[in-house]
Amino acid sequence: MGCDYGDNNDDNLGYNDICNFGYIMDTDHIKRVTELIGGKTYTYRSKFEYRYAVYLEVLKNGGEILDWYYEDEDTFSEVKHKSGKVEIYRPDFAIDCVDGTLALHEVKGYFRSCDATKMKLFIEQYDTPLVLIFARRPVKAQLYRAQKLEPHLEAKGGRIIWDADKSLFSKIKFLFNY
Repeated sequence: MGCDYGDNNDDNLGYNDICNFGYIMDTDHIKRVTELIGGKTYTYRSKFEYRYAVYLEVLKNGGEILDWYYEDEDTFSEVKHKSGKVEIYRPDFAIDCVDGTLALHEVKGYFRSCDATKMKLFIEQYDTPLVLIFARRPVKAQLYRAQKLEPHLEAKGGRIIWDADKSLFSKIKFLFNY
C-alpha cells in the first residue's frame, strides 16, 4: 500500500522564523530557492527541499509516482492538542501514488521539538502515511525525537529516510542547480 520510493532501506514572522510555542529561530543561513521543476514554479524554504522536489520529479518521470505537490494549499490538516489548542499541519510534499493513495513527506534539516509534536499529533489523528526525510542522520536531541516518532510513523505505513544525500540524491546530484 502507498508509494515505494526506491531506497527500501507576530505578523512579519513566517513558519521558519517562529516555533508555534513562541521560540524565535534564526533561519537567515537557510537559502530559499525559487525554481521551475516539472512545469511548477515554487519557492522552496531550503536547498534540501528543492533537491527533494527534483528527486520527486525524477520518480514522476519514471512512472513511480503520479504527481507531487509542494506545500499544497489543499493538503493540510488540523491537529488538536490535549489542551484543546488546534494548529494547522501542512507537510512539505504531498505525493499521488500510482495505486491511488496519497502519501505525505516532511523534509527536515533541523528537527525541532514542536515539529515532532505536530507530526505525532497528525499521526495519531489521521491515517495518511507520513515519511520523514533527513539529508543526513541527525544528532543528539534531534535524533532522539526522530527515533521516538519512528514506531508511530511505521504503524501508519510511514517511515524515516535517515540519509537522503546518500540514499536518494547521490545518483541524481548532477540535476541540481544548488
